[in-house]
Order: sequence, then C-alpha cells, then structure tokens
Amino acid sequence: MTLYAVDASFRFAATDASDPALEDWLDTVSEHLRVLETQDVSIISEGVTGDFTISLVVESNEEQLHLVVKIAMDTLRTAFHACAGSTPDWPTPGDAMSGVTITLVESSQRVLTPA
Repeated sequence: MTLYAVDASFRFAATDASDPALEDWLDTVSEHLRVLETQDVSIISEGVTGDFTISLVVESNEEQLHLVVKIAMDTLRTAFHACAGSTPDWPTPGDAMSGVTITLVESSQRVLTPA
C-alpha cells in the first residue's frame, strides 16, 4: 500500500470572495471529508481571491498517478456536493493532473535495484 499527499487548488465562485460564506463552506467541507475518513486534510484559503487549496492523503495500490488523482478528486467532489457545492466544469483525472501536486508519503512496496 502506498500513501500519496495530493494538493488540489480551486476557486470559490462568488461575487465577493471575501464573504465569510467561503470560510463557513470550507469548514463544512473539512467536516465532511472527516466523515468520509479522509486522511490528513488541510485547507488553506487565500481570502479575497476566493482561491483555496485542499491537501489530503490518498491510500492506494495504484502506481499510475492519474488513478491516484482520480481517487482524490472523486473524494473532494463527493464532499463538495454533500456541502451543496456545484461542480459543472469538473476536470477529468487527466486534466486534473496539471492542477494538483502529488507527493509520495509512504510505500510498503520494496524497491529493487540491480546488484
């Protein structure tokens, strides 16, 4: 099993991104991610721009990173929808690859090197 940290950035579409509704909504998303048993969630909001980044850890047997991104993005989209968020232009996993950062956290797989 391998753990990946995935950071995904988004923009809150509102007429006034400094509206406290963004912070309230992000708190609700964070709570829902905990209900989904998502590991190591952190959310950083940029305030007036409406930009925010959500970091989470994904546990996967997958070695293909686009499948790891799919797991992360599906989890985030589920949380957004549960919190009355709308995602009409949600990217495919392939498209999302350019908007996320993936870091290997831990792997139980053995790395073999030539003798």
